[in-house]
Amino acid sequence: MMNGCGSVYLGTKELKGKRSRGLFSADGRIGTVPQKILNEGDWRWRVTGHEGVAYGAAYRSGR
Repeated sequence: MMNGCGSVYLGTKELKGKRSRGLFSADGRIGTVPQKILNEGDWRWRVTGHEGVAYGAAYRSGR
């Protein structure tokens, strides 16, 4: 699993949106298309695994 995030500006300097995303791979080389994780504005910043389960920490930013 790869932890990622993205911001949307739509051609301006004003932030229009942000969302955490995850990519998943069985072999570590070929992954899925980035998938939306959490809600708009919730920012996942850390993920760790334990016995086949992924646990993450996130915070809500913005409104």
